[in-house]
Amino acid sequence: MALQRFSGRPFRAHRRTAFQVYKSSILFGLGLWNRPQQHGEWPLACFHSLWEQQNRIADDSMTKKNQNGFSLIELLIVVAIILIIAAIAIPNLLRARISANEASAVSSIHAVNTAEITFSTLFPSVGYSATLLSMGPGGTCDSPANACIIDAALAGGTKSGYSFTYVQDNSSTPAAAYTVNADPITRNVTGQRSFYSDQLNATHYSSTGVAGPADPQLQ
Repeated sequence: MALQRFSGRPFRAHRRTAFQVYKSSILFGLGLWNRPQQHGEWPLACFHSLWEQQNRIADDSMTKKNQNGFSLIELLIVVAIILIIAAIAIPNLLRARISANEASAVSSIHAVNTAEITFSTLFPSVGYSATLLSMGPGGTCDSPANACIIDAALAGGTKSGYSFTYVQDNSSTPAAAYTVNADPITRNVTGQRSFYSDQLNATHYSSTGVAGPADPQLQ
């Protein structure tokens, strides 16, 4: 008798009853139990409700993630990217700054040489100026003390990361010679090369120390 319950018609009835229970549990879970179901309609309604339920779960998950903010891993990734970009960009910016400061130093030395020619023409009894300050602005701009030929920064001896040292040759009157040196305030940071010039209006450079007339000449 026990075997007969699971064979033939009793078995098919048992299978149909189990299927109806399964169907009823799904409809009950989806809120469709009390809705009249037509033949072939309830699977579509089930899938539609399941789809809406999954969308609600996904929306709730995204909202919860946005409320929680960034995770530690995400922050670490952002920091690592910033450090990589900085490691690439900072050396390039430093080299660009050094190049710009060196170009400015060469231009300033040329400005000093040109100003000395003008100064010695305006004040032939003095010759070349005694200091850079004497060629800078101030006063009435008509005396050897304040000729107003160069800008205040260059007259002060410091400009664009370089320090300028000017020496007049006062062994004769009027002064017939001078030297001017331009050295980076911090070598390999504000500049790499040092520069030298004199009344011959030629600029020399050195990459290792203070430049002099025996160093290579800029072309």
